[in-house]
Amino acid sequence: MLTLHRSLQVRGEEVILKMLGLYVRLQTWFTGFGERAREERGATLVEYGLLVALIAAVAILVVTTLGKKVSNAFSSVNGNTP
Repeated sequence: MLTLHRSLQVRGEEVILKMLGLYVRLQTWFTGFGERAREERGATLVEYGLLVALIAAVAILVVTTLGKKVSNAFSSVNGNTP
């Protein structure tokens, strides 16, 4: 049998207890997932709406910024062609 130093055994037990605690929390969370999904349907709809609005705002900003640069690049190429 492998014998470990007492501090290593204590540390190993702490890790095992932390892992067990994490497992129990995850299992509890997944067990109530369906119920929470039904209760939070309106909240998630609002969150998705905000997410879509944020993505749209970023897309508009990027297109506006890059659009000017691309337009300037094409104008420069057009001006340099014989």
